[in-house]
Amino acid sequence: MKVYISATQKDLLEYRAAVHAVARRLEIEDVAMEAYGADVRPPLERCLTDVRRCDLYVGLFAWRYGYRPPGQESSITELEYREALAAGKPCLIFLLAEDMPWPPDMIDRNRQQIVALRNELKERHLCAFFSSVDDLSAKVTVALADMRSGRSPAREPGDPDTHLPEAVRSQYHKQLRLRYQAVPLDAVSPRPTIGYLTVGLSNVFVEPRVHEDARPEMPLAWWRWAGAGPDGDPGALPGVVDPRDVERLWEEYAAKEASPLFDVVCDPARRAIVLLGDPGSGKSAAARYLALALAGVCEEPRLAALDRYLPVLVELRSYAAHRGDGRCDGLLDYVGHRHQQGLAGIDRDVLEAYLRQGGQALFLFDGLDEVFDPAQREEMAAQIATFANEYPGVRTVVTSRAAGYLRHTFANAGFDHFTLEDLDDERIARFLGNWYRYVMPTPSVEADRQRRQILDVVRRSRAMHEIAGNPLLLMLMAIVGRDRPLPRNRRRLYAHVTDVLISEWDVTKQLRESHGDVPPLDPQAKLRLLRHLAFWMQCRESGRPEITSRRTNCRGSSATTWWSSTVSRTNARTPWRTR
Repeated sequence: MKVYISATQKDLLEYRAAVHAVARRLEIEDVAMEAYGADVRPPLERCLTDVRRCDLYVGLFAWRYGYRPPGQESSITELEYREALAAGKPCLIFLLAEDMPWPPDMIDRNRQQIVALRNELKERHLCAFFSSVDDLSAKVTVALADMRSGRSPAREPGDPDTHLPEAVRSQYHKQLRLRYQAVPLDAVSPRPTIGYLTVGLSNVFVEPRVHEDARPEMPLAWWRWAGAGPDGDPGALPGVVDPRDVERLWEEYAAKEASPLFDVVCDPARRAIVLLGDPGSGKSAAARYLALALAGVCEEPRLAALDRYLPVLVELRSYAAHRGDGRCDGLLDYVGHRHQQGLAGIDRDVLEAYLRQGGQALFLFDGLDEVFDPAQREEMAAQIATFANEYPGVRTVVTSRAAGYLRHTFANAGFDHFTLEDLDDERIARFLGNWYRYVMPTPSVEADRQRRQILDVVRRSRAMHEIAGNPLLLMLMAIVGRDRPLPRNRRRLYAHVTDVLISEWDVTKQLRESHGDVPPLDPQAKLRLLRHLAFWMQCRESGRPEITSRRTNCRGSSATTWWSSTVSRTNARTPWRTR
């Protein structure tokens, strides 16, 4: 299909570019005057010829009538439209909303001709009204996708059927707030009574930066070595690794521009993205914050382009479990099932009707890596890609760990890939400022002292600075530093963090309530189990054979068999009655 895009130039330049981007994303050939090269024909003749050769006319109209060629009573813009009518071409008309503020220098002093043309367009066609570049992009996407697939063009968002009832939207937003506003610190807080469990995500979240494309997969230590420049120690790399190859990969990746996350999410040219990151880099926090902001839980001016978008957050681990045991069939069915359970969901039929009529939504598919079965994970990726194509007015974000991620399914479906960057110094300071302002139940003077102590440690120790770039580890640093001096080396910090995690795990995960028949493990027994587990993970399949054969024959063991035997040995060494 070939589409001709017509609009006045100066006032709608950015809007024209957005429509071109939509057409190319949908793999539709687009034609417009600004793409012309040198030609012996007059511009008007070339334009009208191209209109006749196209399959579809798309017209954008604001408050300028446009240039009138010599000898013509009408502007080129109106003449292009008349030619499309005369040739019997389908016309999609998009008008700037009449209540939309518009620069005075982009409005004709004598508006008689443009007003008359707009009135005729409204009488002759079912027009769409746009209020921003992003709004126009979404509406053009739906209309072109419908034309390409042979469906009737979607009705206007002004039609009541394209809107969720306000009561439905309000109730859904309330459920999102109840489900996701609290930062999930239950597994890392040493005492639930100190208030960590009620801290609002919107209070502490700091917008990260993202790097275009996926980061080359290699050990983090190699990556940091490459980024250290001349100060890097070549001895940090294994002898079989050529430092030049690592440097080349790092330079190719670093040459691509880094952008604030919200700029990418709101970019009308990037309707579907995959957000990759290391463990603890803030993937789920970003997805939840986006959902909360669009639900009105917090004010986020940088997401104004997505105003009135319906946020739909799908935790893929939960979706996989529901689909695996037959509780739901498909993504929309899962959202509907959540609604039936009284959780953050919407009736399936209501949601599907909203999307099919061009309703705007941001779907956030969180945690693709948490679907552990590779075949199931690949199937789920295909489902999401198909969903994004079926509802082209929907914007889509998928999050996943970078390790082990296979990009071909989403890349072939036109998804753009981005990688979360480590927090820089400014963002580390902002996070700690938010943390000690909203979280710490201590006097402001003491909170400020602890904040400055962490910043001092981070600035003085390169190893600690690397740790602080990870939001989860930075949060753990703040928790550990609450009632003891923060260690200045990585090993001691990890020991403190491990102590925080294992000392309260049973309490905060409510394991006693769900597994009351299992005797409790004391901290030392838990540490022994974790050491064995870490060793088993290190030496299985890809581990060092000389260590494997010398220490234990774990290579051929399944995880379940290994775990059972290790627990038995731990129980034998630490009698239950001594705990």
